[in-house]
Amino acid sequence: MNIITGRKIFTIILLILVCSGMIFSQKRVTKKSRPGWIDTPYPGTFVGISDLKESEKEARNQAIKDAKRQIIESLGGVIESEFVDNIVESRGTVNYSSSFTESKVKVISRNIISVKPARIFTEKWKKDMGMFKSKLLYKVYVSVPFSEEEHHKYMEEIISASYKLGTSNFEKAIIYCKNGQLFRGLNLLEEIKTNTQPLTEITGLEPAQLGKVMEIYRKADDKWKAIVNSISLTKYNQNQKAKFGKPLNKNLETHVFWKNGGERFGIPDLDVRYKVIKGDAQINSFDKTDSRGIAKCIVSKVNSACDLAIQADIHFPEECSLDSLSCVYNILADNRAFVQIIEKNFGRNPEVTYLRNKIISKLNENGFTLVDDSGLIFGSETDLKKISPQTINRKLGNNQVDFVILGKISTDQSNKIQDGFHFAWADGVIKLVDISNLEVIGTYTYRGKGAGNSKLNAGTKSIAKTSDVLTERMLKDMGIKIN
Repeated sequence: MNIITGRKIFTIILLILVCSGMIFSQKRVTKKSRPGWIDTPYPGTFVGISDLKESEKEARNQAIKDAKRQIIESLGGVIESEFVDNIVESRGTVNYSSSFTESKVKVISRNIISVKPARIFTEKWKKDMGMFKSKLLYKVYVSVPFSEEEHHKYMEEIISASYKLGTSNFEKAIIYCKNGQLFRGLNLLEEIKTNTQPLTEITGLEPAQLGKVMEIYRKADDKWKAIVNSISLTKYNQNQKAKFGKPLNKNLETHVFWKNGGERFGIPDLDVRYKVIKGDAQINSFDKTDSRGIAKCIVSKVNSACDLAIQADIHFPEECSLDSLSCVYNILADNRAFVQIIEKNFGRNPEVTYLRNKIISKLNENGFTLVDDSGLIFGSETDLKKISPQTINRKLGNNQVDFVILGKISTDQSNKIQDGFHFAWADGVIKLVDISNLEVIGTYTYRGKGAGNSKLNAGTKSIAKTSDVLTERMLKDMGIKIN
C-alpha cells in the first residue's frame, strides 16, 4: 500500500466518523426558556422529567411516572424497592413478599392513581438523521403537588392498615403454633415484626398512631421470645433395665414441645438423631417427631453387658435460627452372672485367686449381680471345653442367671535361670455362656510367661499376665471396655 492510497482511506474513515456524529447530534429547538420550578421545585411538589421521546404523550406519561416514583420513595422505604415499579406502572397481579407488602401497595396505589400534574412544560428537540433529514423529539417536565398533609394521610393509612393486618396475623400465628404448625406461626410473628419495625422509626407521626405500631410490634416480639424460650423436651422410658443380647422392653421416647402457661403443645416434623455414646446397641439412628411432638428410638438389641447411654439430638429448621436441643438416656444394665474358676499354681491352691477376682471386679464395676457359685459345674479342662449350655443350665438349677463364666488356669512348667531368678508359664481357658439364649459366646485360651524370685512367685506372675489377657478378650465380646 502506497502513501497516497493510505491517505485516501484515512480521509474516508474521518468523513464516516464526522457523519456519524452528525447523525446522532440533537439540539433544543424550543425558544422558550425552562421555567424556574423545574430547577427549583416549589415546596410540597415533585418534578418528574422524561427522556427524549418521539411522542409528546409518551414523554408526558414517563414524566408523571417519574414524579410518582419520587413520591413513593419519599415515604421512607415502607415499600420494598422491587414493588415501586409495579405501583407506578399499574401492573396486574403480583406475587408479594408478604401480606403486609400487599396491603401497603394497595394503600399507595389507591392514592397514587389520583396524582395529577399541576404544571407541565414541553420541550421540542431536533435530532439529525443524516442525508439532510431530521426527527422531532419531545422532553416533558411535570410538577406534581404532594404536600406534607398528603404525606401524613398516606402514612396514617399505611399504619392503620398495618396495625389491622398485624392484629389479624397475630391471632393466626397463635392458632398455627397451637395446631402443630409452630414454625409457620413463628414466621408470621417474625413477619409482623419485620414490617412494623420500620414504621416505628417514622418521624412526625401523631403519638396515637405511633403507639398503635409500637403495640403490635412489641406484642409480636414478646410472643416470639416467649414461645422460643419455652421450647423444651421430656424423656420417657429411660428407667429400664438392659440385658445383653435382648431388646429394650419399651422404646425410648423424646417429647419436644413449647409451653403456654400450663399447656404443652407438641412440635411435629422435627429431625431427631440418636447415637450410642456408652456401651453398644443396635438402634434406629433417625426419627421424626409425630403429630404429638414425639420421636422414638428403638433399641432392637443390646450388644454390651454394661450400662448404656444414648443421646438424642433435636434439630430445628435452618431458617428458624434456633439452637439444637440434646438429651441423654441412661439405661442401667441388669445382668446376673455365675462365675466359677479353678486356679492352681504348680498344683497348689493360691492364697488369692487372681483370675476370679479380676473377672468379678470388672463385673461389679459394670453393675452385674453375682449369684452363688458354690455348686461345682465342671472338673477338668476337658470338661470345661465340652460342657454344653443346656448342661450348664440344668446344673444351675433354680439359679436364674444371664451369663455363666467358667475358667481354669494353672502353671505346669518353670525354668530356673539362677538363684532368685525363675521363669514360669501359665495356661488359661475361659468359657463365656449366654444362658438366656443357651449359646456359647466365646472360648478363650492363652499361655502367658512370668518371671519371679522363686518358682511360685514366677507362677503367680504368669497367672496374673494370663488372667489379664483372658479377661480383656472376654469383656470385649461382652461389649465392656477395660481400662
